[in-house]
Amino acid sequence: MEKQEKFEVGDSVIINNDKPLRGNEIAPPVTVGQRFEVKEVLTCKCGSKHVDLGLKSKVNWVTCFECAENLPRGSEIHWCHPSRLTKSGI
Repeated sequence: MEKQEKFEVGDSVIINNDKPLRGNEIAPPVTVGQRFEVKEVLTCKCGSKHVDLGLKSKVNWVTCFECAENLPRGSEIHWCHPSRLTKSGI
């Protein structure tokens, strides 16, 4: 497993991989290079961190890449895996 960058609430991040996010009915639409602010960070049972960027999704869970835990949060939050994000430093 790759070392994950650590994110905190308020960090500015850039999407570096939008393939898993496209076509999942996520709003607003997500593209590579787009900036977001971290709204919340959740740790699943395997210790992986998942990031809330304020995206909305019609699915009400996201599955962790490492342990396959479903991360439920209702229909308003779409969790993003840190491997899709890079801190922007701005």
